[in-house]
Amino acid sequence: FTLTGELYSLDGAKVAVPAMSQAADIGADGSATVSLTAPVTTPKLWSAEKPNLYYVFYRLSDGNKPVERVQDRIGFRKVELKAGVMMVNGVPIKLTGVCRHDEYSTVGHALTEEMWRKDITLMKDANVAAIRTAHYNHAERFLELCDEAGFYVLDEVPSCWVANEIRDPNQIGRA
Repeated sequence: FTLTGELYSLDGAKVAVPAMSQAADIGADGSATVSLTAPVTTPKLWSAEKPNLYYVFYRLSDGNKPVERVQDRIGFRKVELKAGVMMVNGVPIKLTGVCRHDEYSTVGHALTEEMWRKDITLMKDANVAAIRTAHYNHAERFLELCDEAGFYVLDEVPSCWVANEIRDPNQIGRA
């Protein structure tokens, strides 16, 4: 099979990078590892102030026969700590944030995209830049809307899903 990837801006224009493509064979265990890379020399960087996003289209084919097509959105950014200061794309940032529970009194946890958009608008208007998804994973669409709006998200792993102890990684799996 061959996996091919192409990068597009959100307005649908193809980004001037070569198509990424790699052929591979699926092993006896039913898996294969493929790595796609392409130089993107001057991407529009993602930040809370300018949430620039791109589409990447992946196409899996068997010879000339398409098998599957998947799209995903990505952003380019560099996050680093320098002398205890969080930097995004070389700019120091201050995280002003909230813990957000994905529920409304009238519908419980069955929120709609309209409700998510309302929350996002209210948070942006209040100068909130970061969201902690309190205690459980939020819907993928909510996280996509956060990418579009320019939020830093701490997508927390619920504590009930992990052991309440810190273990030496060298001892994991040993009696």
